[in-house]
Amino acid sequence: MERKFPRWRAGAGIVAAIALLVCSSPASFAAAQNKTVAADSGTGAQSPEPLDEDELEILVARVALYPDELVALICEASLYRLQIVEASRFLDQVAKKSDLKPKESRDGSVISLLNYPEIIKMMSDDLDWTQTFGDALTYQQKDVLVAIQQLRDKAEAKGRRQGHGCRREQQCRYPVREYGHDLYPAV
Repeated sequence: MERKFPRWRAGAGIVAAIALLVCSSPASFAAAQNKTVAADSGTGAQSPEPLDEDELEILVARVALYPDELVALICEASLYRLQIVEASRFLDQVAKKSDLKPKESRDGSVISLLNYPEIIKMMSDDLDWTQTFGDALTYQQKDVLVAIQQLRDKAEAKGRRQGHGCRREQQCRYPVREYGHDLYPAV
């Protein structure tokens, strides 16, 4: 049975992303923020320099045109860089031995992204981008979401919004989880 992901609805984009990140996920997002802040304060490191609008636009350009649900997963998973690397290695192992199951201890966003191996690979291969993206979300969440919406608006104005190439319907090999609940069980 094919699972259908909700389709993009014009005008609802950034509102849905904000709702997913701010309202729906306070526990996991706040916990990840607290771990990041605690790690920074424990090592004596300071928060990174804030990114300006142009830097944020460049940073979010890779993911801005994906559907809201996928952007929300990428946003949350970017806070778990080690798990992203482990997930990439897991996908390499699954190619050789298909009966492997992901660790239950991984964050739900990382497990959900296993359904998008190209995104896991991109995030794992470019850990500098993943860390910068996660840091920007931690320290400049509103600015990141605004940059995403601005890129979407530019693409829409140029008539390119519909053809971004993201899969809208997909069978999920791994469950798509949100806050401990399977939204789309594995098939």
